[in-house]
Amino acid sequence: MSHYAFDPQRAILKNEDMFKPLLVKKTIPLQKALDTGQVQADTDLLLLNHPDEPLVLVKAEMAYHHVAQGDIAGEPYLVSF
Repeated sequence: MSHYAFDPQRAILKNEDMFKPLLVKKTIPLQKALDTGQVQADTDLLLLNHPDEPLVLVKAEMAYHHVAQGDIAGEPYLVSF
């Protein structure tokens, strides 16, 4: 068996999601989040560099949820981490 072959014994195949996706319904400007203390200056962030509206996600939240989804400029997006 090749070192990189798919091993079905290690797969986790379920109908239900293992992690609840982060459903982004509302966003605020990053500067406001910093000014109000909702995000600290040293908080690890992930940037979705969308041409219409950049989106910043908190890395710790993404480490828990693994998936974020919402809409940017009327278009759906899905980010995985």
